[in-house]
Amino acid sequence: MVNFVFFIILLVVGHVTSFDEEPFSVEAKLINDLLSDYNPQISPILKQRLNISLSMTLSQIISVKAKSQELTTSSYLSHAWYDTRLNWEPAHYENIRLLRLPAKCVWKPRLLLENSKDGSFDISLNTNVLVWYNGSMEWLPPALYKSSCTIKIAMFPFDEQVCDISLIYPTFHGDEMQFILGQDFITIDPGAYQDNGEWHLKKTSVRLSDHKDGYLFSVYIKRKPQFYIINIIIPCMLLSSLSCLVFYLPSCSCEKFTLATSILLGQTVFFFLIAQRTPETSMAVPVIGGYIMFLMTLVVFSLVTSVMICNINFRSNNSHEMPYLLRWFFMEIMAPILKVERPDGDDEDEEEEKEAEEEDVSSRMTNPHIQETKFHGDMKNQLQTPSQSFFEEHAGKYNILTRTNKQQSSADSTGRIGTNWTPPPILSLPPAVWSTFESICYVAKRKKQEEVKSQSQDDWSYLALILDRLLLWIYCFTFVFGSFGFSMKSQGY
Repeated sequence: MVNFVFFIILLVVGHVTSFDEEPFSVEAKLINDLLSDYNPQISPILKQRLNISLSMTLSQIISVKAKSQELTTSSYLSHAWYDTRLNWEPAHYENIRLLRLPAKCVWKPRLLLENSKDGSFDISLNTNVLVWYNGSMEWLPPALYKSSCTIKIAMFPFDEQVCDISLIYPTFHGDEMQFILGQDFITIDPGAYQDNGEWHLKKTSVRLSDHKDGYLFSVYIKRKPQFYIINIIIPCMLLSSLSCLVFYLPSCSCEKFTLATSILLGQTVFFFLIAQRTPETSMAVPVIGGYIMFLMTLVVFSLVTSVMICNINFRSNNSHEMPYLLRWFFMEIMAPILKVERPDGDDEDEEEEKEAEEEDVSSRMTNPHIQETKFHGDMKNQLQTPSQSFFEEHAGKYNILTRTNKQQSSADSTGRIGTNWTPPPILSLPPAVWSTFESICYVAKRKKQEEVKSQSQDDWSYLALILDRLLLWIYCFTFVFGSFGFSMKSQGY
């Protein structure tokens, strides 16, 4: 009885096992029948040329390295062809119409990347090949291509690039095998394509290569300039606009040089950042590099002119005599146009001097000696400064004959005032008076020299102020129009 039960169990298990393995055995039998006499090294080319349908699906532009001029893309290559050695009748194999065979078991076309940058010319992964009952073959392997791409940097960072992925089939001649393109562009799957953060894909195209031994898959991309505008262009423009303040600082201040030099160093840093992101080529200069060079030239110009203006500001007639033409052009013509007036302090000093002279004239007109001689000659040349009046007032205490008393006493019979005047001897006076008299003469002489020097320095300082205002307008107009021209060129105008 036990043996009978054990026999029944064996029959049931054997029946179930045979039922579960029956489909696999049919597929295995089919594969065995197809590959028994199949050689994957032999192509299915018969008397006529083999036609292979080819297309590419782009999934992502991974990177575009301008420094090394390299394009990295992720894509899928779709192949479709017929191999008459791999066909069968589905009715003989329980209606099996499709097989998935390893790529190494069947013949497949091979395309190589001609313009490879890393030495990898083939696809990334050999996926399974779909085999249909009528001999139709479909193969969709993924590919990670690193191809060379010539970067044109003339319009960097507003540039557009055209990069080619060159695929060739060197193992067969065109008379033996022909690739047929299903479409003249690269397929973009909106659901699977991943956009690049730096580059925008404009369009794609596919064409036969010049040697007619492969195809060029071209991608047309445009750089997104927001990163460079926010992080390089705008900070550089703001930094350069500070150079206008160089002409607002006083000419006697050395901070003009410090400001200009600091701005120039900052622009050098931005120029170095641009140089790191562009290829080392002498074919063209990037537009942003040209703009930064333009701004650096303006800053250098402001630094040089500041040195010249500072030199003019500290001049005087003792070392440099101002030409009449220079005074006439800048002080009489350019100053009213630029709305530059002399500082208020100079005007107040002139008004105080005029008031002092008027008071001195009114006080001395009451002097009878002056009234007696006012009818002879020009009285304006006889009027004296307050320091001379003070000297004459106290000179009588020491029996010193002054110029006015001498002129009054030496008037001739015609009423003219004598002009030959010789200081009286003061040897009879005490030595303390001699030194006092000499000190007074020295102080008066130095005071007069300082007044003349101060007046000449004021003229040169006024000229420096006019030049500052003129150069400010020149700098601002050049900066604005240069930036406007840069923006127009970046847009392709």
